[in-house]
Amino acid sequence: MKLPRRQFLHLATGAAALPAVTRIARAQSYPSRNVRIIVPYTTGGPSDAIARLLAQKLTEALGEHFIVENRPGAGGSTGTVAVANAAPDGYTLLVAAPDFPLQPILKAKPPYDVVKQFTPITLTASMAEMIAVNPSVPAKNLQELIAVLRVNPGRHQYASPGVGTPPHLTGEFIYKIKYKVDVIHVPFPGAAVPHVDHRRPHVDPAWERLLYHDTGK
Repeated sequence: MKLPRRQFLHLATGAAALPAVTRIARAQSYPSRNVRIIVPYTTGGPSDAIARLLAQKLTEALGEHFIVENRPGAGGSTGTVAVANAAPDGYTLLVAAPDFPLQPILKAKPPYDVVKQFTPITLTASMAEMIAVNPSVPAKNLQELIAVLRVNPGRHQYASPGVGTPPHLTGEFIYKIKYKVDVIHVPFPGAAVPHVDHRRPHVDPAWERLLYHDTGK
């Protein structure tokens, strides 16, 4: 099944952004070849899961292969820059996480322009943030965790999907600004890695995002 590009932009069901599309490209039948969906994080995280579901449904609906490609690094900037520099023909899409508009603000030299280089398509998922700790940490809530961190300042670490990501900024606000505890930030190249690594003793609190979904309960 082939759809005009304008109709596709209205019907696509991905939390994605794609480079600006020329008027000539909009008038063509889309897609006429494989489409890449860039995930700027490692496999196994929320963005990766969304991308793979999206790719499957779009492949079934439009008749061309939508291929997921993971390009982690620099808090999501590595993969995002790859999409920004790709041909503006709609054949390279980006699964944009909440840090997408934050990276240009946080860095002295913005790696990409959110407004000029991308066109939003639609929203597919909402996420919440939580704190998960290694089972060996004697804390069942935030107050107990803060108490543990204050006993040994500077000896505990918290993980995030990368520098400048919402979990990192939230962690800095909670630990450093609100509660004023000395804890070390450990950035990872995606959400899946700290989710697994927090089970090990050397990384205690891990900020993680959960997909909202209807379980029927």
